[in-house]
Amino acid sequence: MHDVAYQKEYKTPLDEYKRMYTNRCTESSGGYFSLAAMRSASAAERVLGRHVKTRSAALALRIAAYNADANQHEIKGDSMAWLYLIIGGLFEMGWPLGLKLGWNEQGIRPMPLALAIISMALSGLFLLIAQRTIPMGSAYAVWTGIGTIGTFVLGIIAFSEPATAARMASVGLIAAGIIGLKAFEH
Repeated sequence: MHDVAYQKEYKTPLDEYKRMYTNRCTESSGGYFSLAAMRSASAAERVLGRHVKTRSAALALRIAAYNADANQHEIKGDSMAWLYLIIGGLFEMGWPLGLKLGWNEQGIRPMPLALAIISMALSGLFLLIAQRTIPMGSAYAVWTGIGTIGTFVLGIIAFSEPATAARMASVGLIAAGIIGLKAFEH
């Protein structure tokens, strides 16, 4: 009897919250909606509804269960965005390399230049995808930072560029900035 009265009284707010939750998950995850999470939240609601004395407290617990699952989706989406950003940063290293190899004493070399253009396009594409979740300023700084550090290391390894203490310390500051942007993003 308690369950029937509970469902009648709180059907509208919960249904509205489910609708908002569904829209939130769908927007933030490109169409994915966790049916399993809804089922587990409904099961938790049945158990908690029997032990919680006030209906408003039980409703709050339901909403907390839906919020917890929404946060799981945000964490997963956020992790994927950072992965895309790292991939974009790695492609960002490709275009300076292609430009470096695309010109020599004999003149222009089309293949390295074509690879540089492809690398630019892929780098920009992955940045575009990452910026759906990561703030633009942070995404751009990290993207260019990964490209900068990677190109710096590649220059030392492949082209015998100088690895002085001052240059290494400067690149270390860029790396610290990237780590700081990720650590303090929220």
